[in-house]
Amino acid sequence: MSQLSSYHFTETQDWFSHNEDHWKRLFTLITSKEPRVLEIGSWEGRSAVFLLNHLCQDGGEIVCIDHFDLFHTPAGRERFEKINHNLSQTGKPFRVLSQFSFPALMKLLEEEIAVSQPSLQTHPSHHQVVLRKTTEMRIGFLVENQAVEDTDEAMGYGINVVLTVDSSYALGAAVTMRSAVEATPGRITFYIVDCGLEDVDKDKLGQSVNIRDDVTMVFLSLPENALARELGPVWAKLDLHVLLPVERVLYLDSDTLVRTNLKGLWKTDLRGLPLAAVPDVGHPMGHDGIDRKMYFNAGVMLMDLAKIRMNSQSLLETGRKMKNSLFRDQDALNVHFVEWTALSLKWNAQGLGTYANYPSADRDILNLNDMVDPYIVHFTGPVHPTLAQVLSPYVQPPTAKPWGYLGSPNHPFQQDWRSIMEKTSWQGIRSSDTWKENTEREVQRSIQSAIDEFRKKIGL
Repeated sequence: MSQLSSYHFTETQDWFSHNEDHWKRLFTLITSKEPRVLEIGSWEGRSAVFLLNHLCQDGGEIVCIDHFDLFHTPAGRERFEKINHNLSQTGKPFRVLSQFSFPALMKLLEEEIAVSQPSLQTHPSHHQVVLRKTTEMRIGFLVENQAVEDTDEAMGYGINVVLTVDSSYALGAAVTMRSAVEATPGRITFYIVDCGLEDVDKDKLGQSVNIRDDVTMVFLSLPENALARELGPVWAKLDLHVLLPVERVLYLDSDTLVRTNLKGLWKTDLRGLPLAAVPDVGHPMGHDGIDRKMYFNAGVMLMDLAKIRMNSQSLLETGRKMKNSLFRDQDALNVHFVEWTALSLKWNAQGLGTYANYPSADRDILNLNDMVDPYIVHFTGPVHPTLAQVLSPYVQPPTAKPWGYLGSPNHPFQQDWRSIMEKTSWQGIRSSDTWKENTEREVQRSIQSAIDEFRKKIGL
């Protein structure tokens, strides 16, 4: 490849370079010495440049299709200028079609039909299949020169939502996503960071959420160098800027319940800051282990990943330094992101029916009335609380997840959560023998753990 400085790429939008080695391994399977490449969704042309310089180094060409917002936005026009510049730097044949995929493909087909000796061979036997994509592909039908009332909707733009999930949180994640889909019209893309899901979990999540054509679910695996592989799944939030192929994303914990259209949150002005979040109701000013300042809860975050990528190494270093901090990933995020945009408690209502009702000087600075009719409910606390947590006089009733052995006692939205659960693939699970057996097993485990701890304390 030519010197990188000759290309005009946005470094925070590099969603390809980490895949170069995987693509090169596929190139050895391609038999044509002068391959003709058709790429849909080329953005600034980073992958197209790679294909021309490596796959087509001895001959061949590329046709790139991208709508570039139909030139309705400055960003779209800038991408069009960059891709043409970048491809021209390779010195190899290329063509850029500034259309949505369907009209662009139709244009190519019409051109081939019109010529006397078509260069596109249309019989399936003339094509070599190297790798087949089995997930659904978004096909754009919008044509240029048409009046557009809502540009974002017309361009197929929607909301990007990410969750980090393992098997113990699969049920919670299903409720979170199903509630979001029911409350939010329009396109939603769910990115699921796989922190230990079984195939059956993935199947049930898909069945629970894919109830509309404009809802997409993408599972992402943790790379070998992910912080979550090094320190544990809870740290996956600090890997999102590496994993996701987008610039902006809404992170939701898998113990949340969405009660309103997420578009209002999605369109929040971040004011040039990397993220927006809600103050932590339990510890509004943090805790003794970190500097005293306004402290956010990491269960709901609107993130500008492009901005976060500009200082990503520092974020990972902070995570490693704080791996033993009291609230681990949440503490690390608060230390790293000194400045953030504060959201209303409506977008992350925590501690309802329990510690939110307890008097606290720090809590007095919060407008707790915002949580009376919240937009997103957050069921904080463990899945299965310990015996000590259940009996503690300091927080009553105890906090716990709705799908744990205790449920979420006294929580005003527990029944709403259960109603959504009955619309997922886990419908009827609470009345099953499996549920009852698991509940009893977790109760006995909590009791035995407390007995073991007591014996250890008194030296028996």
